[in-house]
Amino acid sequence: MAMAQRVAEKLEPSGPTAQHNHGAGIFIAGDVFGDVHNNAPPQKRSTEEGPAASGVGDHEDDGPFAALVGYTMLIVMLIGSASYGMGASFLPGLPIGQRIVGVLVGVTFAFGGVVALAFWFATLAEVCATGAANTAGFARDSWAQNRTRAATVNLRLAAVLARATHCAAVPAGFIAALVGFLPVAKRGADRANVALRDAETEVAETRGVLGGHANTT
Repeated sequence: MAMAQRVAEKLEPSGPTAQHNHGAGIFIAGDVFGDVHNNAPPQKRSTEEGPAASGVGDHEDDGPFAALVGYTMLIVMLIGSASYGMGASFLPGLPIGQRIVGVLVGVTFAFGGVVALAFWFATLAEVCATGAANTAGFARDSWAQNRTRAATVNLRLAAVLARATHCAAVPAGFIAALVGFLPVAKRGADRANVALRDAETEVAETRGVLGGHANTT
C-alpha cells in the first residue's frame, strides 16, 4: 500500500495546482527545494558585461609606464612599416601600380605613427605630472613635520617635473594641430593639457604652503 501511494505521488501531474514543498528553501517552478541557509553562492558575472567589454580604455588600466612602453613599440612598428613600404615602392622593375600602392601604404602607416606619437607624448606628460603631484605631496608632508630642507628639495623636484610635463604637452598639441585636430589626436592633446594643469596646480599649492621657503625658480 505504501509502495502504491509513492508511485501515485510520482505520477501526479505537475500543473498549477500541484505544489510540492520539500522543506523551507528556494521556490523553483512551483516547488520549494533546499534550506534557506544553503543557497548556492552567486555566480560570477560574465566578463562580457559592462562597458569594459568594449575594450575602450583598457590600455590605461595597465599603468602609465606600461602604456608608455606600449606606445613606443607601436610607433616603432608603424614607422618601420612605413619606411619599408616607401622604400619597397621605389625598387627597380616594379609596375607603376605597385609603386602607387606602396606609397599609399607607407603614408598610411606614417600617419598612424604620428597619431600614436601624440599619445606617447600625452602619456609621458601624465607620467611627469604624476611624479610632480607625488613629489609635491612629499614636500607638504615634510613641511608639516618641520623638515624644511626636505620640503624645499621636494618642491624643486616637483617644479622640474612640472616643466617636463609642459615640454611633453607642447608636442602633443602640435601634433594634434598638424593632423587637423582629428578627434583621436585631440584626445591625446587634451590628456596632456589636463596633466599639465594638474602638475602646475600641485606645485602652486605646495608653494603656497611653504611660503617664503618656496624658492624653486
